Amino acid sequence: MPDSLWGIVVLSNVNNFLLEGQFSRAIKGAAALLMGYAPVRSGWLRYRPAYWLMTVLACMWLVWRGYQIVSLRRWIERARAAPVDHHELVQHPAIALIDPGLSLGLFFGIPAFLEAPLSTMMWFAPDMTSWLVVNTIVSLLIGGMRLALVVPTERRRLERQSS
Repeated sequence: MPDSLWGIVVLSNVNNFLLEGQFSRAIKGAAALLMGYAPVRSGWLRYRPAYWLMTVLACMWLVWRGYQIVSLRRWIERARAAPVDHHELVQHPAIALIDPGLSLGLFFGIPAFLEAPLSTMMWFAPDMTSWLVVNTIVSLLIGGMRLALVVPTERRRLERQSS
């Protein structure tokens, strides 16, 4: 605040996109107090609840991916036992591509939203970037395996219907 001859310095040993807004609000709040105004109200995104939410979501993601991997074993067993029958969750091969499509959307969408390439994200948010890469790879592998199991079954089903 050059007009009032006040300056505010915030030193931190943290570089985290969740804290950027809190640092900005803290600086604006201190500036408001120095000028005799009420400080800026706190935002809706709080650091600890946001990290708890991300932790819960990460645990849910691990459980979901574990379930998908375990269900792949059942898909393979069913394809070997009765290759003409469908898995009850997959009615069309395109359904096997939904999860990989969403993962690819996140893989390209999050860096575009943050306006940062993956190499920059790896420096400043290595946990999120690693998750993006691992999620995309696992999703593509699971989707590819599902597609490999569903397409021949779908082809056989269509052949049976046409004959």
